[in-house]
Amino acid sequence: MLSDAFAMLTKMFDEKFDKNQDSPSLADMYIERQEQMRTLRDGRLLNNAANAVLRQLPPGDLTLVSTSIEGAALAAVCAAQRRGSTRWLFLELAFGLPMEAAGRVVVVEPLDVGSGWRAAVLHALPDAQFVFPHAPAIASAA
Repeated sequence: MLSDAFAMLTKMFDEKFDKNQDSPSLADMYIERQEQMRTLRDGRLLNNAANAVLRQLPPGDLTLVSTSIEGAALAAVCAAQRRGSTRWLFLELAFGLPMEAAGRVVVVEPLDVGSGWRAAVLHALPDAQFVFPHAPAIASAA
């Protein structure tokens, strides 16, 4: 299982670098965030997250974009529940959008996974806004 492989890698890195045990390794943080994102596989929790996102979305024509499976599910639920013209797309950062985004672009994800990820998304979508269920929306720097 993937989490077992990351656990083994974490142990190897910790032993090799004699790391301070108070600070989690990158692999530990990745596993923790994956587990947090998997909570959206529960319909009630997915609905709660969608309601939180819907409250933060700007008005007007939107394209909701996601880079994760759980985020795509969240974006799809939001697009289906939103009254305005809304579509959703899955973005593979290495390949770009599968079609042209219409209206304002909003990246919807269960979690903010960090500034490096946000920078990669903004490279592909310079005017994007970020929305997470349990955090304030983040506007693009552009």
